[in-house]
Amino acid sequence: MEKVEYFSSCIEEKILQLEGGKKTTLLSSGKNAILQTILTLAHAGDEIVVCENLRPEVYDLFAILIREMGIGVNFVQSCKAKEYVTAISLRTRCIFIDIEGGTIPQAFDVSEIAYVAHKNKIPLVVDASGISPYAFNPIDEGADIVLRDLSIMCGSDVCSGGSITEAGNFDWRISNVPLIKAGDPSCNAIRWAFDLPKEEAKLAFSMRLTNVITRIFDSGLKYTSAYFAMKFLDDIALNFVRRCDNASKVAKLLMKSDKIEWVSYPTVTDNSQSAKAYGKTFGTSVVFVFKGTKDESKEKAEEFLKNLKYIGPETSSMQKHSIAYMIGAPKKDGLVTHTRPSFFEEKENAIHFTAGFEEFKTLRADISRALKKV
Repeated sequence: MEKVEYFSSCIEEKILQLEGGKKTTLLSSGKNAILQTILTLAHAGDEIVVCENLRPEVYDLFAILIREMGIGVNFVQSCKAKEYVTAISLRTRCIFIDIEGGTIPQAFDVSEIAYVAHKNKIPLVVDASGISPYAFNPIDEGADIVLRDLSIMCGSDVCSGGSITEAGNFDWRISNVPLIKAGDPSCNAIRWAFDLPKEEAKLAFSMRLTNVITRIFDSGLKYTSAYFAMKFLDDIALNFVRRCDNASKVAKLLMKSDKIEWVSYPTVTDNSQSAKAYGKTFGTSVVFVFKGTKDESKEKAEEFLKNLKYIGPETSSMQKHSIAYMIGAPKKDGLVTHTRPSFFEEKENAIHFTAGFEEFKTLRADISRALKKV
């Protein structure tokens, strides 16, 4: 127990230094970090605004489980700030975005979305798991709460964990988040935004998270994950630089092919100011679609994936080695189905590539060989 606490405190300090926030809380998984963040801010009858470009499992978390808890989820397709304005109501408690784009890479106007959130007195929650904290810092752009999935952040599947970092800049006293302001029955009716000492009141969200939600779920970081996270966090800069560099080079390689309809990797394919804010590299994922009709595109995608020799399917170790799979392809387990975002139809034949640590020449040879077979 003492070792876990020691490892956790060291990891929290490292992540705080990376994020530039005031308080970090570690949990047993990235999904737990998302769920417990929402439950800290909203309950039945409340609403949240969410960009629907999410990983399938995270989309299901919002579209099914959180809605079943009685929390309204208003999905927004766009990464542009103006689209979030009309989705907000008097019962909205936060805006949630995945700044890499869980399905299709997108460049978000983070600072502008933060402005919209703050104008409506609600926090901006950002899942930044797929973006290097060295290249892009959401808190510098106005994010109030930043989430990370440690398995993605550390570059290893053995680090199952999640982190929640509060910036400490949001004024909870004037917020439109009653759970932070009203008396909390779980803690002697304390009003987190008002009854704490001044410095702690700035972290009212984290205080409710750790003293109510995390305590009830008993979902702290486990010993094995804490141990490996300590080892891998020291290499996080190298891991992200290598993987993002590979993704950027793969995007450029794919753009040269006359067989590809479009490629999505914002810092390579998007000249907007939003994309430029991320620097030279964006994240670890590239999405692309083959030319042709819907059926032709699907047939080419299947042929391409079949001829990849080194890059593995989704079931392989996604962090150490690169993977590629078709968005919308059925899971091998026939019991697993995912709800479908409204933008899903036009993207379902797209191939999602996630970069690993290997030499780029290995990826180039494999991709080039597979393209010739299409």
